[in-house]
Amino acid sequence: MRRQCHGLRLRGLFLAVVAMIVLVSTIVGPVQPAYADIHQVQEGPSQVVYQSRQKLFDRNNVPWQAIAFKRIPAEGDAIVRLRLVGFPGSVELFHSHPLTITLPSGSTFTAEDVSSELFTSGEPAGNVGQYDIGSVITQLPETLTVEFSVPTVDETEVQLTVSPLAIQEWKQLAAQMPSDSSNSSDSSNSSDSSNSSDSSNSSDSSNSSDSSDSSDVSTD
Repeated sequence: MRRQCHGLRLRGLFLAVVAMIVLVSTIVGPVQPAYADIHQVQEGPSQVVYQSRQKLFDRNNVPWQAIAFKRIPAEGDAIVRLRLVGFPGSVELFHSHPLTITLPSGSTFTAEDVSSELFTSGEPAGNVGQYDIGSVITQLPETLTVEFSVPTVDETEVQLTVSPLAIQEWKQLAAQMPSDSSNSSDSSNSSDSSNSSDSSNSSDSSNSSDSSDSSDVSTD
């Protein structure tokens, strides 16, 4: 009899804990996935690159790497690009053909192929495509899934699903502006020579760590 009462008490306690968890989750709501980091790379005294990475999947559940970046040069206008990378040898992209973006409503946008920027000589790799999304990203919805259609040389298209979180992150990247780091570098140049040795040492370490990251988005 005592064991039965003890079992009933444990069961009641368990149900109370479950009810409390359900109540808290209902009040707080579902936890949203965190943004991936947007990395800042200082390519030069007045040239900055912001970069984010996402993983997209095609209809066969094959992963593609999507590297979005914004380059702000010392002179001239900033550019926003999206680089799509598939498995080598598995696909041959049709360069010079635009990327088509389809919304759930059926509306479409196109992003110009700028894969020629990837290589100073020769043809870009067949599994890599780069597109100008600067004028398109602001028109994409932040709460709906969209579809990328990537043209290939065999006249088919690779369909990639793009989540709202990816679009939100790309919009955040496109809105990035240089921080006051340029001003601080100017002030360090005008400081006395006693500080110059310290600043040169710190700049050497930052450049060495950033070089590997900047190679991801620089012209090959």
